[in-house]
Amino acid sequence: MKVEVTVNQVQKDLLDLKKGIDEAKLNQAKLKGREEELLSQLKKDHGLSSVEEASKKVLTLEASRVSIEKNIIDKYSVLKEKYEW
Repeated sequence: MKVEVTVNQVQKDLLDLKKGIDEAKLNQAKLKGREEELLSQLKKDHGLSSVEEASKKVLTLEASRVSIEKNIIDKYSVLKEKYEW
């Protein structure tokens, strides 16, 4: 079975593809601008220059939080035992 394609159909398909490409380029530009805005805010608010730095900082802060939490629980347990409440 042979499918017939007309010049008009080819033109329409190509225009549709061009429209899709143009929309993708616009979306990419918007996302790039948003990325730059977020990285600027990350630098301003936290002194970090990249997502990688932020990820490392999150891991460090999480380890610190766990350590502090353990310390609080240990000291609470000592106080509770010492004063029997």
